[in-house]
This record gives sequence, C-alpha cells and structure tokens, in this order.
Amino acid sequence: CDLALALRHLLPLKPHLGILGGSVLDQEIAQLTLIEAAVRSPTASNASSPLDHGLLIARHMLAERTALRTTSAQSWLRYAAVLERLGDEGQAYAARKNAYVLGIGQGGS
Repeated sequence: CDLALALRHLLPLKPHLGILGGSVLDQEIAQLTLIEAAVRSPTASNASSPLDHGLLIARHMLAERTALRTTSAQSWLRYAAVLERLGDEGQAYAARKNAYVLGIGQGGS
C-alpha cells in the first residue's frame, strides 16, 4: 500500500468531507484515516513537495484536531507521539500531559 500516494490524493478532499456526504461518524473515520496515513507514510529526506513530509502533515492535522476537540485524550496522545518523532520533546510532554489529565494512563476499572 502506497500511503504517500494515498495521502497525496486524499488530503485535498479533507476540507470537503462535510459536503461529500456521510454521517458525522463517517467523516470522523475519514479524518482519522488521513491522520494515520500521514503518520505511517514514509518521510522523504530530499522531498520537493510538502506532501512528502507525512509527519509534518500529521502534526498539522493533529494540532487542528486537538484545538477542535480539546477533551479527546486519544488525539492528545497521538499528537504527543508525532511531536516526539519530530524531536519536539517540550510540546510532546505538554500534549502527553493533556492526555493524562483527560484520563489516559490512569488505570481505572
């Protein structure tokens, strides 16, 4: 599966998910799929296009997602992992702390 190619074709559709139809859940799944494709796509070291930088795209989409869904612990945790991979330890720590405050890693029954 060529995730970079999928990302290149699907990313331009992101702003139009609402008008493409489907339920809110369908749109949510499409957004999460785009984020995952960005995270997993190879990052080209000699990339000529911003679309070749999957982690940077993932960081942008997760920043947007955490701004819109401030209480989504899973989004904060995924954002922290992406920031960590990009070497932004300070912001990764802050995002991970938000995920913890929202209940990630606290156990429970």
